[in-house]
Amino acid sequence: QSRTANTAKVALINERLNLISSSILERLKAFFLIFELKDFAFR
Repeated sequence: QSRTANTAKVALINERLNLISSSILERLKAFFLIFELKDFAFR
């Protein structure tokens, strides 16, 4: 029982980490997009 509980915990942690990393990537993409748009607008 404890082993299955541990694997469930690990799965949850992995899911959360994936969510966090994907949201950070999305923010970075958005930031670079805005940066490029600003650069393009000021040319």
